[in-house]
Amino acid sequence: MLDLMKLRQTKCVDEYNEEFNNCLNLFEQYALTCFLGGLKKDIQMLVHLFEPTMVQKAFMLARMYEAASTSTSAEPSLKFNNKGILGPELVALLLEKSGYA
Repeated sequence: MLDLMKLRQTKCVDEYNEEFNNCLNLFEQYALTCFLGGLKKDIQMLVHLFEPTMVQKAFMLARMYEAASTSTSAEPSLKFNNKGILGPELVALLLEKSGYA
């Protein structure tokens, strides 16, 4: 963030824009790491599976998992069962809603 605040144009606008975007990308990666690290472990593990590259995508996946798991059980958490960790219905729902299916 400090690099972004210190950034000044020294050459052409195109080069300044490229440097600015590079700083934004680094900030987005940092923000994503912080966001994922703060999630509950079961949600964090599931969101990591989808390898989001932006905080907004990670948020959407986390919210979908929370909503889907709350509607299928009273306590959302990853539990092993004979159908897999999440169960096929929850995985199908998450894949469909996330656009990965």
